[in-house]
Amino acid sequence: MTDNDIEEFNVEKEIKKPDIIHVDVKSLVTNIIDPAPIGVFGLAIGAWVLALTDLRTASERNEVRIGWVIWLPSIAQLLAGIYDSFKANVFGATAFIGYSMLWFCLFGTWYAARDVDYNAHHELVYFITVDISFFIFTVYVFVFSMGLNFILPAILFFILCALLSLALQVLNGTDARITGVFLLIVALLSFWCSLGGIVNGAAGGALVPMGPGLYSWGKVIERIKKKQSEKLVNK
Repeated sequence: MTDNDIEEFNVEKEIKKPDIIHVDVKSLVTNIIDPAPIGVFGLAIGAWVLALTDLRTASERNEVRIGWVIWLPSIAQLLAGIYDSFKANVFGATAFIGYSMLWFCLFGTWYAARDVDYNAHHELVYFITVDISFFIFTVYVFVFSMGLNFILPAILFFILCALLSLALQVLNGTDARITGVFLLIVALLSFWCSLGGIVNGAAGGALVPMGPGLYSWGKVIERIKKKQSEKLVNK
């Protein structure tokens, strides 16, 4: 056996390394339906059930409402947020995942901590802190949403009203039906937003009016850049 034969034999025995497969995530995501209408639909159902409870027209038993209030909104919004994260949509991913975590935490409060007494001082401080935190979160999500369309900031505005009313309800004993009215409006607007996402997405046009945004973020950024460049020129 010659040296060349030995070399060829050793080459054949070498384990071939698998080729590295590059996956274009964005191209894959474009071939998947946008679950945003499902996420907003989940919000509509969750807000609807909570509204019926606050309006005293439905049962307050957690065992009855937990599936509709928790699993549908939380999972639907989590899926929508993950989808938007693959699309590099910071706003959609942050909003959907943030509110899906709210539903999951609500489940933990209702089910895992059944003996919580919100009239006690420490539990009250915890509840108000969480309420204020999501109020702040909703404020800056609301501000950005005003540049997208009209329906979305309207939903977030009434979520802010519901959070504020809920805090007053816990602190001062305000009538829960006020919160129920705000949540009912959130539910109705969310149904409309979900309908718009489905119909407009399928038709490729604005068949269901969502209303124009109050301003354009692109124009705002252009103005800021223009002012910055003018300052540099003046220096």
